[in-house]
Amino acid sequence: MDGARPSMLICEVGPVRFALALSDVAEILPIVPLWRPPTMPRPLVGFVMVRGETVAVLSPALLFDGDAAEGVAVDLYAHLVRVRGEAATCLLVDRAAEIVLDAVVRPVADNASYRGCVTGMVDAGEGQAHVLSVPRLLADGAAARIDALTADAARRAREWA
Repeated sequence: MDGARPSMLICEVGPVRFALALSDVAEILPIVPLWRPPTMPRPLVGFVMVRGETVAVLSPALLFDGDAAEGVAVDLYAHLVRVRGEAATCLLVDRAAEIVLDAVVRPVADNASYRGCVTGMVDAGEGQAHVLSVPRLLADGAAARIDALTADAARRAREWA
């Protein structure tokens, strides 16, 4: 991160804490009803309607540690973190816990995580958090696939409305 010290949103997913640059966060929403059509990829936990728009919901727990996330129920205090990017996407987190201003980010090697999505570590309140790169998470055609699945879900929702 080029000299500027970013503000970060710290999120919790099970025992893991990760940070998102606030510039990558569009909004934080309370949990709302999700629907999941059959045959969706496991990390895509479903879709939500946000002000009339169908938005895909991804689970960081299933993206990064699928076996550990088996059978995890969504709790009433969970949050949806809507991220900026090509695809209308939210991340399902157990808690959007805090905001760290002027975060000091310690970089990590690109090959240290899936797709190089973890770009650093930051100290936050109760310990460290992995800095997650939203653009890298949605790279290599992932955004286009999410868009296509979201368009199909929106079409199905219109058919039933």
